[in-house]
Amino acid sequence: MLAGVPRAIPGWDDRDQTIVPFLRVCLLTWCEPVGFARQFPWTCSRRSANLFLWLTRLAALGVYVATWLVVAAAWGADILPKLAKPLILVAVAVPVGATACEALVSLMLRLTVRPRFPSSWWGFVRFHGSFLILSAAISGSMFNVWLATDAASGVQVGLQAAVVINLGWWWYCLARGVLVRGEPGIGRLVAVMLIPFVAVAAIGPALLVGGCCALTVAVLTR
Repeated sequence: MLAGVPRAIPGWDDRDQTIVPFLRVCLLTWCEPVGFARQFPWTCSRRSANLFLWLTRLAALGVYVATWLVVAAAWGADILPKLAKPLILVAVAVPVGATACEALVSLMLRLTVRPRFPSSWWGFVRFHGSFLILSAAISGSMFNVWLATDAASGVQVGLQAAVVINLGWWWYCLARGVLVRGEPGIGRLVAVMLIPFVAVAAIGPALLVGGCCALTVAVLTR
């Protein structure tokens, strides 16, 4: 009966501050996916999950801007026009893509995986948005270097490898959690295999929205 009642998330809801619990939960999702899946409540507070969502978006944006500033400082002020428009694209496309990805993955899990107890998948998936911070640090820095070097072939290979590593790490950790929280069956197996494809499917609309925003800014600032 209590499975449907929102429960506190250990290490996150029982907090007197925000930064330390936030970092602790991020580390759990990155490094201890099975432990995180086992201690995460079957139903959590929507307000709590939304707070974590916005913190991950803000942290990821802050990390990406930091890499942007480092690359700009390393290459000089002349590189700023080349980096400015992609910054707008990333700032819009990444949150849109992440939100679309989380919604699609949650829906797929709801339709294909039977949870061990009555629960909702959306909160559990939403907390894996912490991987946006890693993506901003790894893929974001490589993306800015790629722009600064005029798409040098060696840097492009590094960028592609960074994207694959980020996606693979997120997939592995989320899949481990799904295996812990879902009942065994063909639906669970299919869902785990489809997770990365759903993530890639969310990239297209995100790039479209981000591109439109970047283009609008470019036209208005001519």
